Amino acid sequence: MTQLVNEKADCEDSLANNQQQLVCHFKQDARSSHASWVTVRTYSWIPPRQPVPQTERQMLRQNAVETWLTMLKTG
Repeated sequence: MTQLVNEKADCEDSLANNQQQLVCHFKQDARSSHASWVTVRTYSWIPPRQPVPQTERQMLRQNAVETWLTMLKTG
């Protein structure tokens, strides 16, 4: 698992898995004032082509942090 981008600390970042040819993009979502949400988008990516969108979902920030850490640990 490779960290690709850190555009704004704690706001937006991406992880790439070269073996699975996937990119996961995490971005803080400010649509709700009651909870902190994160939008997680996955893309298939075969360099040098552009990433192709696959899925998009919303999750609570704490769940997104746990997902991020699990992805880093498991590669």
